Amino acid sequence: MIIDNFQIFILYFNYQLSIYEVYNIKSRQAEEFINHHEILDTLEYAQANRNNRPLIESLIDKAALCQGLSHREAALLLECDEPELVQRIYHLAREIKRKFYGNRIVMFAPLYLSNYCVNGCVYCPYHAKNRTIPRKKLSQEEIRREVIALQDMGHKRLALEAGEDPEAFTRQILVNPPAVITLDEVGCGIVPMEKSERDYREAVGHAGQMLAAAAAEVYRVQCGIAARIK
Repeated sequence: MIIDNFQIFILYFNYQLSIYEVYNIKSRQAEEFINHHEILDTLEYAQANRNNRPLIESLIDKAALCQGLSHREAALLLECDEPELVQRIYHLAREIKRKFYGNRIVMFAPLYLSNYCVNGCVYCPYHAKNRTIPRKKLSQEEIRREVIALQDMGHKRLALEAGEDPEAFTRQILVNPPAVITLDEVGCGIVPMEKSERDYREAVGHAGQMLAAAAAEVYRVQCGIAARIK
């Protein structure tokens, strides 16, 4: 079988299309915006242009507009090792930081409410398949004591940390009434392709059933019109 250079180019071009047709920076699916080939190509692009002074200077000027950079442009600035340009990048970063946040450092104290979670994020120890850690969910009284202790230490801003577990959250609501709870429709009759999304929708559905069963009144709202169903 004889393959000429043009056919080789067409095969390569089609291969490249098959790589990038699944790369979508705006997608909410991890497999679409975290693309292995795109990451490798971005690193290669940054390495290849690390000494391209005119291009790097143009990116510094673009960054100064505070309109954002692409991931490839940011990677190139991070790869730059020319001392003069690096100092310009540091100086601009400092200016932008002060423009948005002022000359201050903002500290947040983490407050961990619960490590129950239905997700399977492998980088996080909270993930549902981790059977080696004890699970804990703070009660309202424990939360109150933790907040007072952090406040006494001088903290004014708290970062609330918790896993995603709709049913556990629902049970906590049920033991601390009264409350007005709203739930968005997460199904719309469409079955998600990702198992994690199906599991999450199922958990939210169970949470809604638990709340509806315990609630004194239940309303279904469509187009701003409320219909009482309980």
